[in-house]
Amino acid sequence: MFYKFTAATTHQLAPDCKRRVLAQTDTMMLCRLDMDAGHMGPIHSHPHEQCTYVISGKVEVVLEDGKSLLEAGDSVGFKSNVPHTYKAVEDSVVLESFTPLREDIINFG
Repeated sequence: MFYKFTAATTHQLAPDCKRRVLAQTDTMMLCRLDMDAGHMGPIHSHPHEQCTYVISGKVEVVLEDGKSLLEAGDSVGFKSNVPHTYKAVEDSVVLESFTPLREDIINFG
């Protein structure tokens, strides 16, 4: 199946953060997260494995065992159930992949 960015549903997660589902299969999905500088999401975990790639900006990623400042071109992987959050140090765009598919994102709202 083909997906067009202009047709992607936008989920406003916070006034300074939005997510778009870019593509999905039965077992995985790809999302784009746009964050304004200063955005910090809640610390959370989920049973899905996740890889995140920073397209632009600077994002501080906080895990249970530390934190790291990631810049464009950097990435991070989370195993299932690892508590984590992002803090956008500047306006940032990240690409997130999840497996298995996150039904909570598909059925947002």
